[in-house]
Amino acid sequence: MKIIKTTAQAMGPLYGQLFIDVFGHQYEHHVPDHVWLFAKEDESDIMGFAEGYEIKRNEIFLQFGGCRPEYRGFRVKKWLRQVRDYLHEDYIHIITSVENTNTPMLRLYLSIGYVIFGVKIATDKTVFVELISECNK
Repeated sequence: MKIIKTTAQAMGPLYGQLFIDVFGHQYEHHVPDHVWLFAKEDESDIMGFAEGYEIKRNEIFLQFGGCRPEYRGFRVKKWLRQVRDYLHEDYIHIITSVENTNTPMLRLYLSIGYVIFGVKIATDKTVFVELISECNK
């Protein structure tokens, strides 16, 4: 897998199409600071993406991300670990939150070394588990 760092603006319509491919519909949200595309080594196809907002110089919050349906499965754990390692080259702390009902994603994050550090409740009463991965640089 190859990771390509870009922005939503540079992606143009592909940015919105990735949301539809991964989540089935478009989300209304702020434009992220960074988007990381997960591509095949030869860059012939984009398998998925992650996007995030810089909280501090050494801290990133991952808001959305996922793989297109045809690339989901056993490989995702390896890819998520690669993304974490890639991001730790620039960030000491990687923070994300997962809806508490999304147990497969919670298990996936925990299995690659993220730890739970909090819980937050959205205004619509949705409960999110906050996770962090720390790198000792």
